[in-house]
Parts: sequence; C-alpha cells; structure tokens
Amino acid sequence: MLRERFFGILIILLCASFSISLANIIYVDINGTGDYTTIQEGINASVDGDTIIVYPGTYFENINYNGKNIIVASLYLTTQNNSYIDSTIIDGNQNGSVVKFESGENHAILCGFTIQNGSGTFHLHNIRGGGIFCMSANPKISNCMIKNNNAEQGGGIFYTNSNVNLSNVTITKNYAVYNGGGIFFENVSNIDFDAQKRCNIFLNYSGIGCDVRAFNCSIIDVIVDTFTVMEPDDFFVYPLDNFTFDILHSKIEPVNQDLYVSPEGDNNNSGLTPSEPLQTISYALTKIASDSTHPNTIHLANGIYSSSLTNEIFPLNCRRYVSIIGEVEDLTILDGDNTYPVIICAFNDSYFSIENLTIQNGNASVGAGIFFETNSNPIIKNMTIKNNTAMLGGGILCSESNPTFENVTVSNNYAEATGGGIKLSNSSPILKNVIVSENSVNPAWGSSAGINCSNSNPILTNVAIVNNTSGEDGSILGNGHDSCPTLNNIITAGNNIPDKVIYCTRDNNLLINNCILYNTNSNSEISFYPNGWSNVVTISYTDIKDGEDGIQTNGA
Repeated sequence: MLRERFFGILIILLCASFSISLANIIYVDINGTGDYTTIQEGINASVDGDTIIVYPGTYFENINYNGKNIIVASLYLTTQNNSYIDSTIIDGNQNGSVVKFESGENHAILCGFTIQNGSGTFHLHNIRGGGIFCMSANPKISNCMIKNNNAEQGGGIFYTNSNVNLSNVTITKNYAVYNGGGIFFENVSNIDFDAQKRCNIFLNYSGIGCDVRAFNCSIIDVIVDTFTVMEPDDFFVYPLDNFTFDILHSKIEPVNQDLYVSPEGDNNNSGLTPSEPLQTISYALTKIASDSTHPNTIHLANGIYSSSLTNEIFPLNCRRYVSIIGEVEDLTILDGDNTYPVIICAFNDSYFSIENLTIQNGNASVGAGIFFETNSNPIIKNMTIKNNTAMLGGGILCSESNPTFENVTVSNNYAEATGGGIKLSNSSPILKNVIVSENSVNPAWGSSAGINCSNSNPILTNVAIVNNTSGEDGSILGNGHDSCPTLNNIITAGNNIPDKVIYCTRDNNLLINNCILYNTNSNSEISFYPNGWSNVVTISYTDIKDGEDGIQTNGA
C-alpha cells in the first residue's frame, strides 16, 4: 500500500530536482507498516541511487550512510509540508553523532528531519559533530532542523575535508565545549549556503565561536535568513576575518550597556536593572555589546549559577571589554555540578576582568576551573577556585596567555597528570596575593600538585603555596623549555610530597626575592630537570629549608 502512494507524488519529486528510481524506494515506519522499522535497517538494505522514505515518529538511533549515495528523507520530500520536519525526528539519545557521513558519500542527501540529542563522534582526540558528523564526504542537507545536540567541537554539525551544501536548514540551541556551537568547519574549501532557500543559525553556544567556527578554510559566505545578531563579532563566529555575511533577520538586538543577572531572574527580562535581571550569564554574554570606547559589565547577584539549578551553560565564553563581577566572592558561585566541561574560557580575549566569584566543581580535560588560551590577558580578582578536576591544570590552565591573578585562592583542585592547582604553558602571568593550597595529582604518575610551568615566565608576589600533594614533584614544576619564574615574597611550606618545591627544566632564569621555600617531606626546595641544561637562579632575602643544600641544580 505504501508503495502505491508513491506514484501519486512523482511530479512533486521531479519539481524538487530529485532523481529517484521507482524500483528502489524503501519505506521506513516505526509503527511497522513499512519495509523496516528503523532508518539504519533501510540504509543497510539500500544501494546507490535508492531513496528511503521515513514516516513520522521519533526514531531513537544513530545512523551512518556507510558510503552509500542515497536519499534519506521524511514525507516532506513528497509533500513539501513543513509539519513533517517537526514530526519526523531522529534522536541520538546522547549516544554519538545522530547522522554520520564518513565513507566518501559524494551524492548523498538528508532531507526533512529534526536531528536532536546527539553527543558526537571521537575523532582526532576530540568529540565532534553532535548532530551531524561529516568527514571526507560531500552530502547535501536540506529542510532539516538541527537542535539540542552537543560535542566538544561542532555541536550541531562538524565538517572536515568535505564540501558543504546546506539548504533551508535551521541550526539552533546546539552546544560545543570548545569550538563551533552551531557548526565547526575544518579543512573545508567549498561551502554553499543556498541563497534562495536560506538557512537559519541562531542561539547556539560554545567556548569559541558560539554559532560558527572555521579552521583552515577559505572565506565563508554566510547567507542566512536568521542569525543570532545582525552584525556578528568573533563571539559568534571565529575567526571573524574568515567570514562575510548576508543576514535578513536576527533573534537578538544587542544591548550596549551593563546587564544584571540573578539565579531568580528570567531571560525574558530586559536585564537592564537589578529589578529585572536575566537568569543566565551565558545569555547575558550573548546579549551584551561592548567595545574599546564603551566597555560594559555583567553584574551577578549572590546565588548559585549551575546547569541543574539555573540552566546555566558552561564554559562561559568571555568577551573583550565585558567584565563579569559578582556581588560577594563567597556567595556568588559558579558551580559545574562535577560534570563536563570547563567553567570559564577565554580565547584571544583581553581587556576585561572577572571578580568576586567562587568557581567550583568543574570537570574537563584541561583547565577545569579556568582555561585561558592564545593571547587571553584578563584580570582575575577576589576569586576562589576550588574542587575542580582535569587531566592538566585542575584549577587553572593558561596557554600562551598572560593574565593577572590578584587576591585569588586556588585550593582542593585535582589534576590526573600535572598542575593540580595551576598549569602554565608558554605564558607569563602575574600572581599577587595568591594562595595555592590542598591541590593534588594522581600519585601513580602525576606531578606538580601546586604549579606546573612549561616555557613560562610567571611573576609571583605574596604567594603562599601550601599543603599540595603530588606523586613525584613539588609545588612549582617546570616540565618544558625556557621556563623562567620570577618569585617574590613567596611562602611555600608544608607540602606533603616526596620531592621538590620548585622544579624547572631547560634555560630557566629564576629570581627569588623575600621568599620562604619550605617543604617538610622534600629533599630539595629548588630543583632543575636532571639533564645538564643551563639554568640560573638568583636568590635574595629568602628563607630556604636546608639553605644551599636545598637547591638541587642537577649539574646545570
């Protein structure tokens, strides 16, 4: 019976410019009246040139085209009725990418679905493509709603080594930890947004490039009906110079003034006064507009901001010239609920501050509390960073960045490998009046529970490093090249570790002034990597346990 229905709509298919062989139509119906009850069964039974027609319903599965150049479509294909897009749902059930093209599909088509609740595919050390994962393939995606998917990169769609063709696709409310909440393009040369049947990309979120992120791509012409804002900056797309825009409508009118946020607020409020606060910081970051001539601040009322309590989205993607300031440090809390990911993230962002907050219970691969990368140089003041867990940099990770930390406590954080409290890589931060305490690493193979330095030049003033526990090395460890800490007025006492307090490797120049370096369980307070590389340490007005015997140069 279902096959007979097809003949009546042949003229519609031809008008839609789809070439379909009548002998190769496969019907999928979750209610059992078709050839198969799952879409993947239909794909497995198909050959190149076949069309799979999917009847309405919610299909909890993750489908893979498996190299087949076929059409998979809802009844939208045969009726042009938009209701079939909403009623024909492929739900990934947080069990990987919802749809995968990864075997050279050059003429495959996906048409007329809602794609939701995907969680991505592990590829090159990252989880990518929550909704759609496309690698080395050139499919056409048309007339689809892609929403509520998540991944580390490319929350809605991830493309790599592929040509892109998108027609009447809406990409919204998807999320990526690091790159491209809506779409992440990587190594893509040809991207075609249909100028007639325009797409919509809005209200996605990510640590870098909330709506769109590109890497190693030619100039991308974004042609859409609706985008989050009419004039995107690099908060919404990154890098901005890689894009041109043709936008007809927007979802948000940016506000170039201070905004107010409260756990008791509502994102439907204006956010312009304390009496009409927004509820989430992430939405305030999306809504606010600032520049060098008119910097603004997001003011946070006391309370707990978390995914479970206030629908907060982490990481908070920091913006240039937008400061985030809490009411009271101990009472204004950003809580990661001990679930992935980082809590605060900045990429190539400066000229802002984060103040009067407690950051806790983040869980990520790097920098679970704070992750600053590539020329991110904010001021962090009056903050407590505690109870966060990562592989590297449990509390803080700085990579190629030079932030300033003032009146900050970093405590009870954990790293599986290095930098339980702080991990520095190619960075020169300033730490003033900072406490680094009670942090730890995995005793089986971790190192540097307090501060780990690699190719970095930190300046520490009035810093106490106390009671950090590590498997092998001590409070401050440099495990890269050219690490040059300058330490002033540092107290480093009572670290329950078996080895060093300060540990640096190749070509370091240490200036230690007015410091106390003391570790009851170590056999050296200052130690260099034991390979004979040159290191220089200048010490003045400093109390070192065991005096000169507490300095282990290892022949350097």
